[in-house]
Amino acid sequence: MLSDLDTYPLNLLAHLSTETKRNVVFIDEIQYLTDLSNFLKLIYDEHHERIKIVASGSSAFYLDNQFNVSLLGQKRVFQLLNCDFEDLLMLQGKEEFWEEVLKIKNSATFKSIQIAKLKVEWEQFMIYGGYPRVVTEPGLTEKKEILKEIKDSFVKWDISESGVKNELVFHQLFKILAYQSFQLVSQNELSNTLRIRSETIQNYLRIMQVCFHVAMAKSFFSNVRKELVKMSKVYFLDGGLCNSLLNTLRL
Repeated sequence: MLSDLDTYPLNLLAHLSTETKRNVVFIDEIQYLTDLSNFLKLIYDEHHERIKIVASGSSAFYLDNQFNVSLLGQKRVFQLLNCDFEDLLMLQGKEEFWEEVLKIKNSATFKSIQIAKLKVEWEQFMIYGGYPRVVTEPGLTEKKEILKEIKDSFVKWDISESGVKNELVFHQLFKILAYQSFQLVSQNELSNTLRIRSETIQNYLRIMQVCFHVAMAKSFFSNVRKELVKMSKVYFLDGGLCNSLLNTLRL
């Protein structure tokens, strides 16, 4: 299928059903197409009445760089982050806890009799995080191994896709940020610690944000100029990855 679409994008038409007026086509890992933005533009421009494409990809940095055609007004982008606590409860088949969480959220006066059990579930979520493969894996040992694989392989793939030259320093920065999660970080201090330019630190932080590993929150000041130059706080978007980097996962 991939080679067919790379050879001639309109080969997609041969896979459509003739029984419906408009087909919905799901394409996973679309970043592997040679020219994905022009492929999507061609299909939209010539066949949007017949085809609606839902495309997904696992390389955020690669996709961000590959969309060299704006597709303004022709696309809608959704960012699918890791599972939150409610997603975890549903995926693990714990609907009664999920309903209890909704009651707590919807009523400031609601007193839950399940709060002790919910705290146990929350603690597991904070330790192992919300990657879907981790959430749906019942064994704690296997959860730990999956997170190690994500840390060693998935992050390495992001490094490769983003063109990072010094993989060792990138990993060192990643680990430092894990230690400083929820704290203020100074790019100059990180630059001195790792003995690399501040511009490189800034680039690595941007890559980590584009790949949805960390988020940076700026300090708030009424003076906008002061807000721009003050230090930001760093937050890991997944507690499991952070704990895996710190080697604090317990069984």
